[in-house]
Amino acid sequence: MQPKILIIDDEPRIRILLEKILTLDGFIVITAEDYRSGIQKSESENVVVIITDVKLPDGS
Repeated sequence: MQPKILIIDDEPRIRILLEKILTLDGFIVITAEDYRSGIQKSESENVVVIITDVKLPDGS
């Protein structure tokens, strides 16, 4: 089973770039554009790593 990585970032270009790079490296990537949806996805998915923006508009 491939590891899942969650990327939480409010900037679409950053999310897309990281998703493409990590997918090419064989990871399953899940993305979220804000803190709340990131928390929901982290609770519902079995992620092994979370990459997040330090300053999200709705919390960090």
